[in-house]
Amino acid sequence: MAKAKLIVAIAGIVISAYLAVAAGDHFFPFFPDSHSLSPGYRHTWHGQVQLPGTSFHLVLTLGSGRVNQAVGSISSPDLGCAEVVYLQRADNPVILRLDSSGSSLGCELASYFDSATISLIDNNSLRFTVDMPGGPESCDFSL
Repeated sequence: MAKAKLIVAIAGIVISAYLAVAAGDHFFPFFPDSHSLSPGYRHTWHGQVQLPGTSFHLVLTLGSGRVNQAVGSISSPDLGCAEVVYLQRADNPVILRLDSSGSSLGCELASYFDSATISLIDNNSLRFTVDMPGGPESCDFSL
């Protein structure tokens, strides 16, 4: 009887541990919820943005987070500044909002765009799209 209770207790611990990990990392049978940034986006991405009259390199670093939380930063070595990135929408497509209020260098990124839509192309690249007065502008970012 004691052996059976021990086996049940160990099985319960193993199942509880699996459920805790699976829910956080979206293992089967769990799927990403619509309020959190999917693990596939959580990397440092690099891209060259071409906007009318200018071009600059951007580095987008994304980590975990939920809607309306800071999930990373976007910086431009060319412009010499960085801004905090907030998750505005988590399901496809993902929408990020830039916040220049915390930028100590008076970042100019918000003068070009204040939000961006991103979508994964594959495991190593994503499409970065911003709305401009002449229409949307897109470029591909890579790891």
